[in-house]
Amino acid sequence: MGAADQLRHAMDSRGRAAVKTYLTEQVKQTRPDAAATSELEVNDDPMANRLVLRCHFRSEAILTNSQDGKMDLFFLVPYSIPSRITGVSATRKYPLAILHPVDVQHTIRLNPETPRNLNIPKQTVRSEFFWFSFATTTTWTESTHVFTFATSVGTVPFAKVRDYSNDLKDVSDALNWHIRFSSRDRKNLGMRR
Repeated sequence: MGAADQLRHAMDSRGRAAVKTYLTEQVKQTRPDAAATSELEVNDDPMANRLVLRCHFRSEAILTNSQDGKMDLFFLVPYSIPSRITGVSATRKYPLAILHPVDVQHTIRLNPETPRNLNIPKQTVRSEFFWFSFATTTTWTESTHVFTFATSVGTVPFAKVRDYSNDLKDVSDALNWHIRFSSRDRKNLGMRR
């Protein structure tokens, strides 16, 4: 069952409210004060097997303390992507079945109280098994961060498992993207804590 079918099934069996609650819980993992500010919008095209979910959230807590307490961290977390990636140990001795077809795009739009004018380079991982990208655009009123993950095959041959595992490490680095800020940096960027 593909990602779109899994979401359709969840909405059919549990309702849109349950899916919205799940999305809210995902956002609260890094933004504890997050609250949904819109209804869950669903745009479903079963013939194209394309399902788009949209919900807006508000959070004042955009920064979290680092473990040592000396820095603040700003994270972007594309919750819908990691669950669609089939992980593997590089020492696996058998072919690997991966979720396919998967074509997920996760867009995060941040409004004015967020870091702007940051030089965030586009990150792309192209492999024979999948394609991943992370790109950011900024304007004076918002920054838009788009994460895309799409599979190209359903099986990784045994001889290529190590390559697949190495490519996933690059994706993991991009998915764990963050910026570290000192209190001085925060003031210079006009950010609130």
